[in-house]
Amino acid sequence: MTTTLESKAKQQKLDSSRLKKFAQAARRMLLDQIGIKLEQILKEGSVLSRSKPKAVSELKEALKKEPRKELIERVAYTWFNRFCALRFMDLNHYNRMSIVSPLRRSDTARDFGRSQGWLYRRRAC
Repeated sequence: MTTTLESKAKQQKLDSSRLKKFAQAARRMLLDQIGIKLEQILKEGSVLSRSKPKAVSELKEALKKEPRKELIERVAYTWFNRFCALRFMDLNHYNRMSIVSPLRRSDTARDFGRSQGWLYRRRAC
């Protein structure tokens, strides 16, 4: 009995260590990508500075209030939480089609049929 409980506890610990490694790697990747995107946005004459000048000026104001590293950290934290929420919604079928999860072939057909309505119509005899 004790060995079974110990092995289950050990397995759960291993699973949580994999999750921890994934979360740390995803965080580093998000930090890098957001830092690169920030540099692109702040370049003089960038596409975003021409198309959304108000948003870029608000971003520059935010950089005056807090250090660049903290701003990048805050944005990465926000996006990581959004991705986790979208994944949760995909797993629990809150969305008609998967947003961040890979689609299975059966899901694609089911979602397409539902959106078209023909899968659930009864044929008149």
